[in-house]
Amino acid sequence: MECGVFRSARRQHGNVGRSEGLRRQIGTHAWQPTGGRVDIDCFVGRYSSTHTGIHVDYAHNFAFTLRDGKTMFTWPSERGDLLDLKSPDYDPYKTESTALANKSDRVAYFPQEYFHVAESKDDVSINVNVTFWEVGNDSKANADYLRALLPTPARTRHDARSSGAASLGADDALLLMTMRSLLDDGTLRRRMAIAQLISDTSARLNVGRPLVNVGEVDDAVSLTPISTLQWIPLQGLEEVLVGANGHVAAFPYSRDLDEFLTRLAAGERVDIAWLNDAPGSDSDKDLLRVVVALARWGAL
Repeated sequence: MECGVFRSARRQHGNVGRSEGLRRQIGTHAWQPTGGRVDIDCFVGRYSSTHTGIHVDYAHNFAFTLRDGKTMFTWPSERGDLLDLKSPDYDPYKTESTALANKSDRVAYFPQEYFHVAESKDDVSINVNVTFWEVGNDSKANADYLRALLPTPARTRHDARSSGAASLGADDALLLMTMRSLLDDGTLRRRMAIAQLISDTSARLNVGRPLVNVGEVDDAVSLTPISTLQWIPLQGLEEVLVGANGHVAAFPYSRDLDEFLTRLAAGERVDIAWLNDAPGSDSDKDLLRVVVALARWGAL
């Protein structure tokens, strides 16, 4: 059912792949862009009330209705006295709420600090909610990745009887050596950088924008209004990770490339006619590869 729901969502509300543009427009016109995760959840059901009662998500919530029937009752953040009340205990306070009728001809929104509860008593309702959280926890994913790589023997026998100078146990020494290797060869930093660029340039959706077929690149290029361009030089590797619209690729680092990216990020229209004519040096060819990649990612 979920796949069918999202197919229907695309028909009624446009391509879900355009969520990035929606998120940026919301961030521009409704509040400062959030820096947390973005979730897309589907709610299907007929129920008297949300089983958890009145609660707060700490996420900006936009509800797209595929089938009518659901009503959200919302209260401002000052009404902390209503927290955890369940039906029918909160019924006397409905008249003090802002009731959001979830209908297919509108989008229902409530801010991240609002208390709310949902009801869908009369019929089965279907809603797709896009939620924008204020904070994320990317470091936990990186810590979990690191933990999975570290050797952790289930049983270790320690010398608890001998007196004298001691050295680090063999298991801990191997653990330390593994961590040092991950840091020295740049593996961990590279993975962190790639994950960050994918997430932050996709408006925290963690999904790359659909690729664009590129025939010819214009003689002058600029960053599209809804795109985010970021790059991270990898010290010691003489390369730079370039990310835009949820895509990332590595390129040889050069001052020309850094200047080109800086001008794009500043909103300038950059003349690249000389690259289209006849790229000569390796640096020119690398720069042209970056231009083509950005164009395919829909960033130019």
